[in-house]
Amino acid sequence: LLEAQRSADCGAWVAHVIRWLDEHPEIHTVFLSAHARARVIPTPGLSSYETKVDGYLSAIASLPTSVTSIIVLRDIPGNPVKTRDCVVRAMRRRLAAGAVCQVAKSSVLRPDPLADAAERTELGNVHVVDLTPFMCGLKFCRPVVGGVLVHKDGDHLTGAFSTSLGPYILRAVRRMKPTIEGFR
Repeated sequence: LLEAQRSADCGAWVAHVIRWLDEHPEIHTVFLSAHARARVIPTPGLSSYETKVDGYLSAIASLPTSVTSIIVLRDIPGNPVKTRDCVVRAMRRRLAAGAVCQVAKSSVLRPDPLADAAERTELGNVHVVDLTPFMCGLKFCRPVVGGVLVHKDGDHLTGAFSTSLGPYILRAVRRMKPTIEGFR
């Protein structure tokens, strides 16, 4: 029952946003992001993952034509609950928490159905920005980067770390082709 309600709420939210964008044709660029591990009720004959991809493809296709650029922010790596305690212990011991408490990238970075949908769409105005390299190396993700705590909980970034990513997102958008109006 809870999953059904969440699915209904999500559908209602998407419809609301699309109506709002229809009413505001001055909005030409939208940023999309999603929680890759969110649960859905699978469409008969499809996996949960493919159901999500189909849902995102449908949502992207339903955006009004006034939206000329769609930028998808790939979901971030998760953060195990135990990582917070590790960071606190490392700081008390005056150790480098980022290195001491790093976690295997393979255990916290999940496939992202929204990013996959963006890659599969035939629309030429959909771009993906992957911020994973700012949190993870080839094999490990660090909970502290540049002295800044990355996550405030299991799957949300701290305000400070989010702010630090702003210039990198702006740089990525400025490099997109065709050029996106307002980001020169």
